[in-house]
Formats: sequence, structure tokens, C-alpha cells
Amino acid sequence: MTACYAAGVLNGQTDGNFGGTNLMNRTQGCVVVDRLTNYIAENPGDGTANPDQGNDGDEDTTPPASTETLANGEPATVENVLAMLDEIKEKYPQGTPWTVANSYYSPAFGTNSTGCAAYAYTVSDLIFGDLPVRKHTDYSSIKPGDVLEIKNSSGQTFHWSVVASEVDDEGWFQTTGGGSNPGDTVLWNSWGDINSESANWVVYTRYPE
Repeated sequence: MTACYAAGVLNGQTDGNFGGTNLMNRTQGCVVVDRLTNYIAENPGDGTANPDQGNDGDEDTTPPASTETLANGEPATVENVLAMLDEIKEKYPQGTPWTVANSYYSPAFGTNSTGCAAYAYTVSDLIFGDLPVRKHTDYSSIKPGDVLEIKNSSGQTFHWSVVASEVDDEGWFQTTGGGSNPGDTVLWNSWGDINSESANWVVYTRYPE
């Protein structure tokens, strides 16, 4: 969606909202197709990058180095992430209402979400800003601020949460979550165990490699 927006294929609404989950009528669909057709015509290519195109040899084409900083400009370290989690806990304390009606679009995750996923994406973006997302299943590498996609025994996603502490010597760590919790509120007193046989998570981390 962000790529289409950047290319001018999709625009926001006149009221200032993007409206990413709104339905599109036939007229709007035709406009999008026309814009896409024009974009392709104006940007031909075979899908491969040409390093010499538009470069006279004097321009530095080295990709910019990653800033590797959090949303507050501090280095992306565990210590700084824990400090930001404390700030977020003040903003969304235990018991803050958060239901499936809460929605959020995360540019980093590239999707619109509701309920517990919206809360997890919100917390992640508040901490990591525009740092990219990587996913893995190495539970021994779990760090504060990582997002957990929690699956059941059938492999279906049923909850999202955020790691809120470091993993202790016994493999336990604290999590925070919102929506689909008892009372549909934000919780900060849930726990996970990396040694649990029932653990079935996908870990989304944004710490620089």
C-alpha cells in the first residue's frame, strides 16, 4: 500500500484520512487502474535494476546507512527499549480500554489491524519508529519490544502481544497486550516461557542485525 501511495496510484481522502479499509466503487477503481497504467508507461523496465541509468558516474550510489535508532532518536539497545516500554506503560497503563474496535495501520508491518494486533503494532511503532521488521522463530533470541504472533496447536493465529521484559535465567518473560483480553483492556502482567512445549510463536523483531 505504501508503494502505491508513493507512486501516486493511491491517494488519501479529502477529509485527511487515508481510508485504507474503505470499500472502493467502480469509478474509483477505474481511476486507480488509469493511474497504474500511466505509471507503468512512464516507468518502463524489465524488472531488473540498471546501475548506470540516470548516473553520470560522479554521483554516489551507495545506499544510505541505516540510522539504527529508535523513534526517540536513541540507539536501538535493549536498555533504551525497556525505557520506552516504561513510558508506554504510563500512556497505556494496566486496565486501559482496548477492544477489537481499536484499529491501527502500521507502515512498518504494512497492514491495517484491529484489537490485539493493533495494540502490538502500535507499541512496536512507538518504540522502533521506521526500523524494518524481521521475523524468526528462535525463542532464545527474544528481546524486549519484539512482537509475538501467538498460534494455537492448529497453527492458527489467536493473539498478538509485545515482549515487555528481558528473558530471565529460567526462560520467563513479561508481555503486554490489548484487545481480546479479559475485559478488553491493556494488560502488563502476562508471562511467556521460551521453554514451554506449547509455545508456538512467530517473533517479529526490529533490532538492527
